[in-house]
Amino acid sequence: MKKLVSVLLSLAIMAGLCAAMPLSAAAEDRDAVFAEAVARLFPAEGSRAPDAALELLLPLAESGDAEAQYYCGWIYDFELEENMETELEAYNWYEKAMEGGILKAYVGAALNSFAESPQKSDELLNHAFSEGFLEMSDDELGADGLFWIGFMHELGFGLEQDEEEALNYYTKAAEKNSVLSMVNAATLLDGYYMVSPKGKLCIALYEKAAARNYAPAMYSLGLKHYFNYYEGVESGIQFAFDWFGKAAGLGHAESMYMLGSMYQSGEGTEIDLPLAFEWYSKAVELGNTDAMCMLGHMYRDGSYVAQNYDTAMDCFIDAAVLGNYSASLVVDMMKTANQGMNTYRARESEFLAALAQFE
Repeated sequence: MKKLVSVLLSLAIMAGLCAAMPLSAAAEDRDAVFAEAVARLFPAEGSRAPDAALELLLPLAESGDAEAQYYCGWIYDFELEENMETELEAYNWYEKAMEGGILKAYVGAALNSFAESPQKSDELLNHAFSEGFLEMSDDELGADGLFWIGFMHELGFGLEQDEEEALNYYTKAAEKNSVLSMVNAATLLDGYYMVSPKGKLCIALYEKAAARNYAPAMYSLGLKHYFNYYEGVESGIQFAFDWFGKAAGLGHAESMYMLGSMYQSGEGTEIDLPLAFEWYSKAVELGNTDAMCMLGHMYRDGSYVAQNYDTAMDCFIDAAVLGNYSASLVVDMMKTANQGMNTYRARESEFLAALAQFE
């Protein structure tokens, strides 16, 4: 409700401003608002602010501004929590922007899961290409347009699959402050030795994204330290713990799981089972199945918590239902040992139905 009131107030203010000022002044005001919104999506430093950008863009988009409509689509596509609702909202905004002739919107719609068919996606991409999308300059494409080309080269969707070209475009987009491109480029370089030029670039890109408080980049840096991928650099288990802690504090489920694991094993910190249990529980709330399994083991073994086979069985079945194959094996082992059978009998049909996904 507060967000709706804010949007309505912004609409009213902009309408009043436009009525009270010459057209040139209104256009300048629009350009300033638009530029501020894009800067919040691709900041030169500091954190991205997609919610603030969306609040600035919505009044423009609702008034028919095609560029603003496209960036609303981008925000719903990449900047907010990923689910079917945000994906559909992204497609709807891309469609509106296409009516205004925004070529990047055709690409966004073509790669969106709500494109009605592969043929429709091809049709949208062919239109964008025939109208000059690939001939646009880097400045015209912007960080997001460069990302799209890199993404298509990486997937081999619409363009020839070519990791070098993908890396080239991701790197150019990263230079324009696209955090997604920083991470995608770093991921393509992830297999190189860290002391090699490409390995060093990988780390630099992850660190650049992490400096913008992008949790997945922090998690990737944590993994590199954890598995000692830094060739020729002192083992960084403490650095791993610190990076996982930063990402976990930003709500990153995989980092919460890793933090729990490190507290449980005493890696990079003192053993602290209460904190391990706490971080596993937080990760479980976000659907992390590995954390579900670890809680299951703690309940099964009576580690920190009172031994409870039925609660343990619940944890493992929850993880199995969500696609964790290892959890399904533990369920079978506990069933063979006659452990947690009250829970198993109550959820047997659910568990057996879940096994079909592993066939």
